[in-house]
Amino acid sequence: MARAFDGGVGPEQVAAELDVHPATIYRWAGELTASRSAQRPRGREDVSRRLVRSAQELLKEREYAAITMTMLAAGADVSVRSAYQHFDTKQDLFSAAVDDAATDIIEEIASGTPRHLSPEPLSQMEELLLTAARRVYTVPSAHVLFCDVGLPREVVDTGRWHQLFVDVVARLLDEAKKLGQLDPTDDPEVLAAGIVAGVRGVHAAVLSGATDADTGVRLVGLLAKVGSSSRPSVDV
Repeated sequence: MARAFDGGVGPEQVAAELDVHPATIYRWAGELTASRSAQRPRGREDVSRRLVRSAQELLKEREYAAITMTMLAAGADVSVRSAYQHFDTKQDLFSAAVDDAATDIIEEIASGTPRHLSPEPLSQMEELLLTAARRVYTVPSAHVLFCDVGLPREVVDTGRWHQLFVDVVARLLDEAKKLGQLDPTDDPEVLAAGIVAGVRGVHAAVLSGATDADTGVRLVGLLAKVGSSSRPSVDV
């Protein structure tokens, strides 16, 4: 897991080395996180968890800059002093809130990913993006990663979590290109970044209430077909 998420190698490379689907790496990451959480002292974990949930809930109503440790402590029903005993700074608490939301999303996607995916890379990409959309909309804290909640990049980096999905899509598009299913001039990484950016926009619209989940899934399905629309034409 360290090589997949912290060592700069990436889950796709680790998945390839182990001959498993990248979704399996995400599942293992979620299980490992749950296992480590279970080993922490119960009381401390309860307070930390409540503070994290408080941060996530407050981000539904206010932006990062407008939230104070006093508000966070009140939302968790603890004293400000207790809050600082668990998190040294507001930044640390929000970093934990982002990581917690990302882990919940990964666990949901992993649990909803079909055991037997299509062997065709473009179909795999479509299945992955549609599964992710359906699951993201069920995670109460998903807005933390997808909506504009005013988290400065220099304070809390959410980009690294989104990059995981770009890497997965890029890998599948690269496989499709090797099979001759994309135009030779297509750059899988550029195409993947565009698709995931579009998907993120759809998720933000759904989670902010601008559109409904069913419409969001349909729009993600259209974006997932962007890769297949790049197939070279076949002369008859």
